[in-house]
Amino acid sequence: DYRNALDLEQQMDADAALEFRRRTREVLKQKEQVYSKMMAAHWQLASKYAPEMLPELMKQTDQRMQIELKKLSASEQDQLVQVFNTSNTEAELSHYDFKLDEQHRMSGKDARHAIYSNRFQDKDCVLKVFDLHTNRGLPGFLQEVMLHVKLRHPLVVPLRSAFLDWG
Repeated sequence: DYRNALDLEQQMDADAALEFRRRTREVLKQKEQVYSKMMAAHWQLASKYAPEMLPELMKQTDQRMQIELKKLSASEQDQLVQVFNTSNTEAELSHYDFKLDEQHRMSGKDARHAIYSNRFQDKDCVLKVFDLHTNRGLPGFLQEVMLHVKLRHPLVVPLRSAFLDWG
């Protein structure tokens, strides 16, 4: 009986630990969403009224990105760095040939991400716009990029570049 009681106590401790872990993850997820919404508001306000704040916001976002990258394995970090390495191109929305308008939109209005048919350096491309403020923030963006880096299918456009547009 003593052994059964000890096993039951250990099982209850394990269940309590799992529940605590689940609740902690949920709290962290909620805090990440709040942080992303606050950063979005800061970016919008700074863009409109205080452009001198943009370098500091960019610095904070870069630091956050470094933290998220450190959570990945070395090979995953290398793969992400390759798609973020835009030293040979200027990858931001202003360098695409078309404005992001409904004429070139390929996804529905209620889709999770906006997808546009576009041109970059005189070549057809697909531009997927990931809203950091509604889709799990920067961690969600990096996870999505990593999924696209690994994805190989004849009906899926391969990922050539990923970038954060500051403009």
